[in-house]
Amino acid sequence: MISHNRRVSQRDQSNIQGVENYQPILGSNISVGFGGVQNLHPVPYSVLCPATATFNTPRINVTTDQAPISRVEFNALPPELISEIFIHFAALSPFPFPSPDTTSGPLLLLHVCTHWRALASSFPWLWSSFSTGRRNLYPHPTLAEQWLARSGSARPLDLKMELPVLTDRVRGAELMGLFVANAYRWREVRFELDKSLAERLVCLPRGGAPGLEAVHLNVAMCPELQASGVLGLLGSCGRLTRLSLVLDGFVESLMVIHWERLTSIHLECSMSVEIWISLLTRCSQAVDLSIKGLDQPTTYIPILEHTPTLAHLRNITVESRYNASLFLLQFTLPVLESLSLAFNIPGTLELDLDALIRQTPLVKLALLSDSLAEDTILACVSQDSLNSVSELVLTSNHVGEDAIRALTFSGKPGVEFLCGLEKLTLGRYTGIHSSFVQMVTSRHRPEKMGLSRLRAVTVIDIPDLNFYQEL
Repeated sequence: MISHNRRVSQRDQSNIQGVENYQPILGSNISVGFGGVQNLHPVPYSVLCPATATFNTPRINVTTDQAPISRVEFNALPPELISEIFIHFAALSPFPFPSPDTTSGPLLLLHVCTHWRALASSFPWLWSSFSTGRRNLYPHPTLAEQWLARSGSARPLDLKMELPVLTDRVRGAELMGLFVANAYRWREVRFELDKSLAERLVCLPRGGAPGLEAVHLNVAMCPELQASGVLGLLGSCGRLTRLSLVLDGFVESLMVIHWERLTSIHLECSMSVEIWISLLTRCSQAVDLSIKGLDQPTTYIPILEHTPTLAHLRNITVESRYNASLFLLQFTLPVLESLSLAFNIPGTLELDLDALIRQTPLVKLALLSDSLAEDTILACVSQDSLNSVSELVLTSNHVGEDAIRALTFSGKPGVEFLCGLEKLTLGRYTGIHSSFVQMVTSRHRPEKMGLSRLRAVTVIDIPDLNFYQEL
């Protein structure tokens, strides 16, 4: 129910941000029946703008009468109330990289009502990110140009362009040219491009993207460009802190990147162990690290005079054909909390996790492989160094119920493996029965059963046993 007993002060003529400020007169009352707000249901939260956006919020006192609620058409609400609802909707949650179609992003906000159309058109932060890729291949350049124009000429810009296979070269080139022309505004970019589009990046002058903070660049399909100045451009980005690179192989221009400034690194590149160690030694500020391409046997690991310390590194993911734990032992990792090792080599494999884990406050361990032998897995996790681990993920086909029983029933009084484990995730097993999972997580577990703190077991990728139970 709308109470028309409302009085609002005159509009603030000095406001220059396009949002009118209302100061309620003392004693005024605006009552809103929530039935009217329900008309907003078709607007999903996925179209909302970043919650960090700053703007002037109208101040209106809203109270709810105890009288029966009567539904009110959304367009019948007072304009200032519609503005208030828009502000709250637009600031609830982030929506990175909206697609330029009428089903998502700010374009959907334009179609709610005429009031929201005017509001959505006037807020630059709603238009400060743009995506084109496999889902919406080639938006019209006029649309992209209008979109970027609405984002303002000085506001940071986030762009995503995934066109590894180009079918419309003319329109693709027009879009890429438009993006490159706005390089001075780039804050975060995700590019997966074919050769013709990636060549446009070479035209960027050094320092052409001074505000760039995050980059995802996949040029694995363009090996000739890797040796060009594309990667060298990243060396001139003084604010770059997050980097994701997918390369076909090592290039010298990698060394000009300021690795010591990066906090988040994802690197897919086939390189020698020596180069990997040389690069990671420079990553002194890294917090999250993911590497793929450690494809040289770790017997070739050089002996270092001094052990580098990665003092801020908390999360590591390594995908390798060989013993990645030996590689990681070349570093001191005093604050490491999460370790994920992915293997793609069959048979047994000696994992020297004990020495690695004893030097870290590890709380999460993931061993990801389809082929690691059962005795290898058990040898890894049946060590007292893992008693601090609260979350364990195992995805080998060779580990079944007998292996898990070996962990849960120690057989020796006072001996318990993984005594701090609270969450266990098992993947792709054929030998794990739901009855056993229930027993492991039951409050009435057998006296000799270990894992006393275990509270959750997840079995994944098995239709019959997609079982998850929390106590």
